[in-house]
Amino acid sequence: MKDIVDRFRQTGDDSELHEYTCSDEYRSLDYVEKNKHFITASKLKAYDECPYFAKLRYIDGVEAPQKDKDYFVVGQAVDDWITYGQEDFQDRYEKVSRRTGKSEKIELTGSQHSTVCNAVGEVQANDLIPDKMDKEIVFWLAFDKYPCKAELDHYDSKNKEIIDLKTCANILTFDPNNYWLQMSFYFVECCCLLNRTSNIIVMIDYRSICCD
Repeated sequence: MKDIVDRFRQTGDDSELHEYTCSDEYRSLDYVEKNKHFITASKLKAYDECPYFAKLRYIDGVEAPQKDKDYFVVGQAVDDWITYGQEDFQDRYEKVSRRTGKSEKIELTGSQHSTVCNAVGEVQANDLIPDKMDKEIVFWLAFDKYPCKAELDHYDSKNKEIIDLKTCANILTFDPNNYWLQMSFYFVECCCLLNRTSNIIVMIDYRSICCD
């Protein structure tokens, strides 16, 4: 990917980057590898909270604890289903009684799989939320030099709204203020590039849908 990013930096043409982000190779990468060469909202948030942690995670490549990985795999599975559809979800994920890492697909325990299915059901039952979100990835050069990337879960072109999907363990502890930096990052740059005008956070509460 580095060569593609370097060409983008030199020319400002992001067509090759967009083509690559549609590939299976790109989707198989973890977050750190996908965004290794970009400034992202998550990196800025991590740096704002703890520069040392940000260095360990995004520069030194120290892996997150397993419990954090488990948390994010469920959220990613929900995101993939809503964004790419059920068939794509079934192609990428497998329900297993015990995760061994031997499957060619991403393994979900029975509890995780049920949580994903119920979360998607909650989204699709809400008339205010699109059944299938159309993910859009936006690239730009900050100060004409630094490659930046924003991965939007959905863009409502009619109402000019950026919709971001969040999963949460408990709605009572969910604080949208924790996402001001991310949504500001999306809004300021995307508004300039793509005429975006407002942001909406869609939150799914695990507590009410999680199955033991």
